Amino acid sequence: MQATKGYINNVKETVTGYVDHMVDYFKQLSTEIQALTTSVKKLQANATQLQVEAENVQKVSDDIQVSVRRFEFKINPRLARINERLDHINSVLDKTTKK
Repeated sequence: MQATKGYINNVKETVTGYVDHMVDYFKQLSTEIQALTTSVKKLQANATQLQVEAENVQKVSDDIQVSVRRFEFKINPRLARINERLDHINSVLDKTTKK
């Protein structure tokens, strides 16, 4: 009888320890799930913000390209005149150095 009581007490302690361990495990798991949920929400918000910023970058890039095209359109005739003058100067220099 004494051995049976000891065995039962031992089993109770083992089960109680196991249950306590499982309760702690599920509390920790619940905390980690909450942290994961918070992280996922932050990631979603950041992804949304990134999309907005990417659209803004695209708009700025398009504006820069338009400005560059306008600048090139305005500068090309001037560059052509500069190149003509350089060609003229080089031809004069060539004639001068050949004499």
